[in-house]
Amino acid sequence: MKVFPFHAITVVLVLAVVLVGCMTDEPGVPAPTSSTSGPLMLQKKAAAPAAVTSGLTGADMLTALNVQLAEQGQACRVLMMEYITSPRSDQVGTTIFSKDVGNKQLSAHWVPFDPNRRGDRYITYAIDHTEGTATGGVTAAQTEASIDHAMGTWNSQTCSTIPIVKVDLGNLDLGYVQYLTGFGGVPGWGADITDAGWLPGAFFDVIATDGSQYILGVTFTFIWTDGGNPTDIDNNGKADVAFREIYYNNAFAWSISGPEWYDPEIDVESIVLHETGHGLSQAHFGKMFVDASDKEPPYSIKHLHFAPRAVMNAVYWDTQRQLLGPDVGGHCSIWASWPN
Repeated sequence: MKVFPFHAITVVLVLAVVLVGCMTDEPGVPAPTSSTSGPLMLQKKAAAPAAVTSGLTGADMLTALNVQLAEQGQACRVLMMEYITSPRSDQVGTTIFSKDVGNKQLSAHWVPFDPNRRGDRYITYAIDHTEGTATGGVTAAQTEASIDHAMGTWNSQTCSTIPIVKVDLGNLDLGYVQYLTGFGGVPGWGADITDAGWLPGAFFDVIATDGSQYILGVTFTFIWTDGGNPTDIDNNGKADVAFREIYYNNAFAWSISGPEWYDPEIDVESIVLHETGHGLSQAHFGKMFVDASDKEPPYSIKHLHFAPRAVMNAVYWDTQRQLLGPDVGGHCSIWASWPN
């Protein structure tokens, strides 16, 4: 059985691994196999997170998170967070960098065969089973199915053979960022990409001022550091990703029925597809324009235009569960050479 370690200061977990993507026939790289979850073993009690994020948002909040990570002896730091926004607001999704880690010109990507992760070519993802229910009557089983389908959409691109695999972490309340900000979670991570669930609006107010009113989903990128500086062990000019976490805003009403622009609900899979794109190192793409006749917020989606349209636009504009040309091009530019 291939074991994927649960990286945390205080926790060791034997994971169940389920293959959902392409198999690889690369010599010397065994594919993961399904197994039964092992027990959760606590080596010592974790210290409660310090309340250093109180009253902070944006880059200051990220810096405060990194203070906690340093105090806990972790080798990873939060580099940035990327969020997508509702069109019915005066906000546009953006990327925010921590003040004390990295460079705003420095992107970040996974390292194949990274010894700091598992030493293999796979990208793993896990889903929080405790916070999967979305406002609007969407069940945890339905949101999990949407996440699985979105991951499969990215993984099906023929330009890349990553592959992406799913790991089962049982019924843990996943999420390092939510742990550090006092919203539950655990002080560690068990997968490369964690869909940490649908959280209350108050969590998004910690991320950005009044964030509960316009942030639909957010992805946090953690990178490896050495002496406080980002590592680049493959010398590609990009910071080495340690793991990523995705959160969704339960202050909005969600749907799996594919709502149109005039509906107040947010389509689950459309936002999941966008955020998992961030999980796979895609940045926001394209520019948004507003008709001259409708310059004052809140904007109507009828008056929003994107150049070009893409799943990775920073504003949610409609149900979009299939990748568009810019999304495929971006994905292939990142992953076509993987794992070289």
